[in-house]
Amino acid sequence: MTDDIHDDFMKSSRIIHHTTKMDVTLTDGSGKIVQQYSNHTIPSVLGRPVNDYVNINAVLIDESPNKYLHYTNLYGIEYIAAGVYRSDGYIGAMIIGPFISGISILDFVQEVIAENNLPIGERKELEQFYQSLSVLDEMDTNHFGNLLVNLVTGGYIEAQPAGTSAAHPVIDYEQVELTREEYKETIEKRYHHQNKMMEAIQRGDKEGVEKELDTMMDIFVGFSDRIPGSPIRSSKNMALVSNTSFRVAAENSGVHPIYLHIISERFAILIEKTDTLTNLKKLITSMANEYCDLVHSFSTGGYSPHVRKAMDHIMMNLGETLTLSGISEKLHINPSYLSRKFREETGISMTGFITEKRIDEAKIYLRKRKHSITHIALLLGFNDLNYFSRVFKKHTGTSPGQYAAKA
Repeated sequence: MTDDIHDDFMKSSRIIHHTTKMDVTLTDGSGKIVQQYSNHTIPSVLGRPVNDYVNINAVLIDESPNKYLHYTNLYGIEYIAAGVYRSDGYIGAMIIGPFISGISILDFVQEVIAENNLPIGERKELEQFYQSLSVLDEMDTNHFGNLLVNLVTGGYIEAQPAGTSAAHPVIDYEQVELTREEYKETIEKRYHHQNKMMEAIQRGDKEGVEKELDTMMDIFVGFSDRIPGSPIRSSKNMALVSNTSFRVAAENSGVHPIYLHIISERFAILIEKTDTLTNLKKLITSMANEYCDLVHSFSTGGYSPHVRKAMDHIMMNLGETLTLSGISEKLHINPSYLSRKFREETGISMTGFITEKRIDEAKIYLRKRKHSITHIALLLGFNDLNYFSRVFKKHTGTSPGQYAAKA
């Protein structure tokens, strides 16, 4: 009943949801939902969430206001909850979840299906559901418990976990640990496919990358839960290792370090911000493909040092005035020699190469539709809009405006 729940608690629920991206449910004392902010739909085969809310309230009603509950149901779905009080006593609960505290998803789902006699046909849906949940370690759950207790009590107090939860998972994780021999084989398999992936990235071969991704993801799950008390940390560590491996592969193809630094730093930050296995796997896929794109766009590995330096200088200064004499002076190379070597190795004049790269960049800007055509021309070193339009049409068969309209 909404009359029994303060508006402040509803506002707090919304703030927690939007800040943490976790599901937040406000219930009355009987477990009935008063307000809910949710990203997840629990599969029907796993029962009705309201049954968990009833159990949570049954525990919290007998606890003191400074206690929070870490509740786990029979299917391994977890919640953090704290009681909501008014002057006349207990009126309901604020609940964060569902989440999980382990990410060996495939083994976990197999056990859930077997132990609870669930239809085997539900396996795929259950895998997707569990992989979509946030993975919290013990420190995370303690912080969420403290957060809830202090929100609902209205002043800072030292929160304590309740003495019991309504149910416990039936999974014995020790039974699904890899044996020593299996672990050795998994490590060998991991390095084999990691090397295959690096070779594909070094070639800029997206088909090769896609071929290796599924196997890498299976291994990715197999190495989960290797750090006690921090279940997603090991997966993040593997993602960071992959980021480094992909960067090395792109560097070996001749991509300049400045490009590698930018993409590597960005993915390192994104990895740390990711808190679900599903999103982490998507991030690795995106990461592999972006490194491939980098190789396609900026690789100079097949060229002599002088030509490679000239190409790097051009690609990092497309918005500046670029001439053969200026580049030669910058690199301390004889202009005639550089011009000859450049054409011999690339099959195109330096001026032609500069124009091609500028047009390629222009296409990217035009597809994004965030800048005017005049602004794009100036960004890429074309001081004359009409000249830019003529050059663009010569290379693409269409005007900049037409290209943007079709993009």
